[in-house]
Amino acid sequence: MIRGMARGLAGVNAAYQGIVGLLSMVSPATAGAVYHLTNLAPVSSALTRILGGMMVGNALVLAIFTARPEANPALGPLLAAGALFNVVANVIACVTGELHWAQVAGSLAFQSALVAVVGVFLFRGRS
Repeated sequence: MIRGMARGLAGVNAAYQGIVGLLSMVSPATAGAVYHLTNLAPVSSALTRILGGMMVGNALVLAIFTARPEANPALGPLLAAGALFNVVANVIACVTGELHWAQVAGSLAFQSALVAVVGVFLFRGRS
């Protein structure tokens, strides 16, 4: 059951990051609207495109994990750590007032769930 949940959450995250990442690369203004960001400056648009490329890359790694988690045992801990860093970065951005909690609530929920479920999956796999 935990394996299925880990695969499911990784798959949902892969789809989300792949779609938003491609959108960020193609149209930073449209992607910014997803996060309630308006009137992006040229530098912000460039950074959005770069982040989009990183999101697509991460989506591909998540997709590999989703297909067969046991095939690449190192991916689980790396994905959990990456998701945890994403949560920390979102929290820092909100605490410093750079973003509002509502802007990253979906990301926080999915990334936190991914950390928890993949963590349990990894812990049970070692037991």
